[in-house]
Amino acid sequence: MKLFNATHMKNNIFYRNKWIVILGIIILLSGCLQEKAPSEAAPSSQQDIQKIVQTPTVKTIAIERISDEMNMLNSKGWSQLSGQLGRTKATTLLWYHIKSNYNMDTRIVFGNPNKLDSSIAILASMGGESPLPKVTIKGDEYYVINPSTPGIISEFNYGYVFNDPRGADNYLGGSFSLGRQDNEKIEQWMGQNGVKISYTDLKKTE
Repeated sequence: MKLFNATHMKNNIFYRNKWIVILGIIILLSGCLQEKAPSEAAPSSQQDIQKIVQTPTVKTIAIERISDEMNMLNSKGWSQLSGQLGRTKATTLLWYHIKSNYNMDTRIVFGNPNKLDSSIAILASMGGESPLPKVTIKGDEYYVINPSTPGIISEFNYGYVFNDPRGADNYLGGSFSLGRQDNEKIEQWMGQNGVKISYTDLKKTE
């Protein structure tokens, strides 16, 4: 009888320990699965992480978008093209490009004392409020763009102001007109640098 009781107790202990081991294994497996489950808040892949990091801030202020484009043109070697055309013709080209793409009141401003040191001027009230530098011309604030660099400048000795290149061209007798050879230089530069400049209104023949 004692032998039977001892054997029975051993069996109970064995089965109890067996269930404890099985239960422990189940708990461990459950914890591993939870650790491996992806978090819903985390990016699902490296590509998603790159998309989050690379998303640019969209600028809504016109003059800041123009400034960014001027920086891009400068990085593409605009100074090489403006050197071939000359400052006044580069002024005309950039004036039409800004006028065509941003549809705002854009002026041509002569330099002083050298009238040929021309620049482009955009009324600050139309370009939008920005920390970019402004120049006061005849009582009004303008963003002034150097057509040779190109970029927005903080100082400019101004002379006469014209609404468009045609008025400036009539005053100086052809200094702002783009001819056939100028168009060829522009087309070649755009092709070499992968840049599109709007200048349809300037195509003339000589």
